Amino acid sequence: MIACIDCDIGRIAKPGSVECSVCGTGKIKIDLPSTVGLYRCETCAWGKFAQAGDDVCSNCSSGFYQPDSGSGECVPCVAGKFSSTNGAVTPDVCRSCMAGKYSGAVGQAAESSCNNCPPGTASTTNGSTSVSFCTSCAVGKASISGSVACVDCEQGKFQAQKKQMLCINCIPGKYQTQIAQTGCVECAVGRASPRLANGEGCAICTKGRHQATNGSTTCLNCIPGTYQAAKEQINCILCAVGSGSLNASNGAECEICTKGRHQPHQGSTSCLDCIPGKYQSKRNQTGCVECAAGRASPTTANKEECARCTTGRHQATNGTTTCLDCIPGTYQNENGATSCLQCPVDTFAKTTRQSSCTKCPIGKQADFIGSAQCQVKVSVNATIDNSSKSLLLLLTTINQMTTFHPSKMQSAVVLSGRIWRQLFQM
Repeated sequence: MIACIDCDIGRIAKPGSVECSVCGTGKIKIDLPSTVGLYRCETCAWGKFAQAGDDVCSNCSSGFYQPDSGSGECVPCVAGKFSSTNGAVTPDVCRSCMAGKYSGAVGQAAESSCNNCPPGTASTTNGSTSVSFCTSCAVGKASISGSVACVDCEQGKFQAQKKQMLCINCIPGKYQTQIAQTGCVECAVGRASPRLANGEGCAICTKGRHQATNGSTTCLNCIPGTYQAAKEQINCILCAVGSGSLNASNGAECEICTKGRHQPHQGSTSCLDCIPGKYQSKRNQTGCVECAAGRASPTTANKEECARCTTGRHQATNGTTTCLDCIPGTYQNENGATSCLQCPVDTFAKTTRQSSCTKCPIGKQADFIGSAQCQVKVSVNATIDNSSKSLLLLLTTINQMTTFHPSKMQSAVVLSGRIWRQLFQM
């Protein structure tokens, strides 16, 4: 005779059964305390489930819920939603993925399971179930990952393509004062900008600077010899005659030539000093004035009229640097003379630079003008004949010429020959 076998927990059998039955899904076995081997099947409550043969009803896990009792499984949160609650009873616990996110899977347990919309896209819809809900950003806009809306490119930036994550900075030499733009604007001529992402416009070139090219990063200094007195200009102007400019960092104006200086050429870097023998008493001049005859100047950059030759001196040539001394036998008693005067008869000037001649002392005489010395008087009863006078003339002339002008020796010899010929003809 075969013995009867006890059914496993959760299963039952009627008398004479050849197999044990089981509590159905959504139910669990509860033993009856008063009767050995007997039990009852208890239905699982809402928010719980059990499979056939389970000992306990289990809570629905996160991402699931069960609104009915006696269930063998839980209902998952639909795509685009999630729940972190265990044992949830209603679908209300399933929360939608926020705008800017989406989820195509069901039964998700946390917000982290929601995917961000890709960079360059955005979504304003809560509970999106696919990436198709993420709309591409238009030109002039951009967005980062998980954005609710595309953002306009701010001033100083642009974006020329769709579906972009970032706006692009305007490069130096360009600017953009508007938002949501697809490009930047070049700096106009007379302006420049060294800034990156300039949203305010390009700076005007100041006085002394210029820029002739569009899209420039800096204004250029006027080079030496040029200037610019106005703002926002494309070029510099040559310094006029009578002026010059050397300062490249502040070329707002050219320096006017001061007294004693001049400049005859345009575009010069500096004024020129008047050379010795010339002067300039006015400003802004193109040339210097030669010293007049009777005047001279040894200095450079002379601001005043050249000094007059003093007494005992002279100058017959214009533009000279010095006055000449009167030679022996001559004199000059006035300032600014162009020549010297010969000493009268019976006077002499032995040295140079004399302002007057000296009378011959008693017992001496000077029979000719321009004498450098007096001669002893010849004491004779008769009047000196023509031959004696000629001889005296010869001796005096040769003496003066060779004493003060050694270079005229040859001329003196020629002159003496002529006088001797005259002497023998008498």
